[in-house]
Amino acid sequence: MKPDKFVNEISTQKIRGVREIFSLLVLVLVGAATALSQIDTGTIAGVIRDAQGAVVQGATVTIRNVATGVVTTTKTNSDGNYEVLGLIPGSYSVEATSTGFGITKNPQVEVHVKTRAQVDFSLTVGTNQERIEVNETGVTLQTQSADVGIVVG
Repeated sequence: MKPDKFVNEISTQKIRGVREIFSLLVLVLVGAATALSQIDTGTIAGVIRDAQGAVVQGATVTIRNVATGVVTTTKTNSDGNYEVLGLIPGSYSVEATSTGFGITKNPQVEVHVKTRAQVDFSLTVGTNQERIEVNETGVTLQTQSADVGIVVG
């Protein structure tokens, strides 16, 4: 075999290998983009404050799916914020409490596809045996991102 022909065969094989790797990479990226566009969950987030308006760090927030009974618990950060991602669309009950405060509850929070329900609480001094129920449902306005989602009934 001539050296020039041998070099050409190796070059052709390298080009094929690069093409195969590039094709595989394109398929993986397209698959990942498709998977990310299929998000069908929502979020509940908010701020926990005391009666004077100061944020409450380490408050416990319990979110319960009314239909399934699935419970998710989280704590507020140093800014009094909490956020629970990946909630299936539906109706949720959200309650918040902290040491030295009573339990405050919002029993009717609706989560829709690609939305962020803002549920803020103002805790009052009391024991964990005392419960305050908030029965207001405000319009949930999505201001955190430009994502658009709808519920198909």
